[in-house]
Amino acid sequence: ADHADIPDRTELGGQTGVTDEGIPAPGRYFGTPALPQRDAFRQISAQRKLPELLKTVKALEARIAALEARLAETP
Repeated sequence: ADHADIPDRTELGGQTGVTDEGIPAPGRYFGTPALPQRDAFRQISAQRKLPELLKTVKALEARIAALEARLAETP
């Protein structure tokens, strides 16, 4: 499409990507694709935590595997 609908009283953060569907309601938007600002900031915060979460998951998987191996040895 050659345009997108953006309602009055809408604020878009720098480099916000508005798709062909436009913006559904007035408010503050951020990110690509454009999300309500609060949701976009939550996503960014979660992305920053992913490396540590991945380490935690791998450690828990190793602990579970060790416990399962011990249980398999038990008569």
